[in-house]
Amino acid sequence: MRVSELLEGVEVKKVIGDAGVEVCGLYCDSRLVSTKGLFFALAGTSADGHSFAPYAEERGAVCVVCEREVPVTVTQVIVDDSRKAMAKMSSNFYGNPSEKLKIVGVTGTNGKTSTTFLLKSIVEASGGSAGVLGTSGCFIGDKLLPTALTTPDPIELNKLLSLMADYGVDVVVMEVSAHALALKKLEGVKFEVGIFTNLTQDHLDFFQNMENYKKTKKSFFSPKFCKNMLINADDPCGREIASECEGTAYTYALDTPARFSAVDIDYSNGISYLADFDGEAANITSPLYGRFNVYNTLAAASACKILGIFANDIVKGIRALREVEGRFNVIDSGKGFKVIIDYAHTPDGVKNVLTAARELCKRKLICVFGCGGNRDKSKRKVMGNIVSELADFAVITSDNPRYEDPMDIINEIEKGMKKGVSAYICIENRAKAIHYALYTAKEGDIVAILGKGSERYQEIAGIRYPYSDMETVNKLLDKA
Repeated sequence: MRVSELLEGVEVKKVIGDAGVEVCGLYCDSRLVSTKGLFFALAGTSADGHSFAPYAEERGAVCVVCEREVPVTVTQVIVDDSRKAMAKMSSNFYGNPSEKLKIVGVTGTNGKTSTTFLLKSIVEASGGSAGVLGTSGCFIGDKLLPTALTTPDPIELNKLLSLMADYGVDVVVMEVSAHALALKKLEGVKFEVGIFTNLTQDHLDFFQNMENYKKTKKSFFSPKFCKNMLINADDPCGREIASECEGTAYTYALDTPARFSAVDIDYSNGISYLADFDGEAANITSPLYGRFNVYNTLAAASACKILGIFANDIVKGIRALREVEGRFNVIDSGKGFKVIIDYAHTPDGVKNVLTAARELCKRKLICVFGCGGNRDKSKRKVMGNIVSELADFAVITSDNPRYEDPMDIINEIEKGMKKGVSAYICIENRAKAIHYALYTAKEGDIVAILGKGSERYQEIAGIRYPYSDMETVNKLLDKA
């Protein structure tokens, strides 16, 4: 494809050289550039891609997209925003695949992954084909293609969307992270429905404060991205979005008047409730646990009603999803106690999971948890406080410490633990911490292991070591 064709819809300040040059691949990492490649020079937090433009030329780049002139002899396209240009040019390169698909985007602090897999299950129950993009990777039907980020970078994102279109996927469901919005990854992507789940504390290492985080989330709910918008009206930020956004906005809620709602909620065996789809009733049952999954199932069901899927297929699809990997997975120990594994790593997520676990707990609730390194430090003390109030006993351990000293993180969590409310112990090694919790548990107890969910690694000093909470638990229980 010629550079001039890639630039359709892109705001260009100046082209230096031949815009008719042929391009065979797009790259934002100079180390990966190959012959006839186009390199995007991005200004990052730790390095400026403009300084790597000469190396990209050496590797075979025939064009560089940049925000200022760089010392290369190949074609340069000068733009105001390289990230925005990369997103739109990536869409053009792969034939604007989002226009060939029905795409549902789910954004919010918590609930994104579960909601996307519920949507997938419903679409498939209706006879359609679904793809998923998110924290767990890229799924085309049951085929998994691993991805590095919740919302992939624009080049990979559009490549995957194009692949899904080629496979005949009917509906693509994707998690939309706040980082993706802030970094303009979604320019050129069109969503049939955009869903807002909730807004609670997270990612303040990047956004600095909740106002910036909220503003970024809200930016998704615009006709620029979404044809239809589905908003959680029980969330304060959701009510702001519903009242301010342009375009077609629907609401769902449990406690607030809304177009889609749930009543007569029962938590005794999974969840069940009567859903009101704007005047049409449906009895929803799900093996998933907790009030947070009432929100997730209602959001998925409501979005599918907007897509035109029949209520009986929605009921069937929700009932069919037994669990979402890494999200409130319940394991019977065979020794009278249960183990719950969940990805909860935010204050609100931890509170939701422990509250739901308490509903199932007959005796003591034991919580194993930690906090990630080089991320929002302010939530560590808060999470410690929440665990100390909701659990009977806690084992504070390491999560993904990254480049921080694990004990420094643990010490910060400790500051939030209310002594006398909940007993606790600190064990840095995560596998040993889980072993201690399982060894301590008695009949009727629940051991909730939070923070990593389905992750298959632990990142320590910049290195990702193979590790899985699920495998660790299963190994220890088999030995017991």
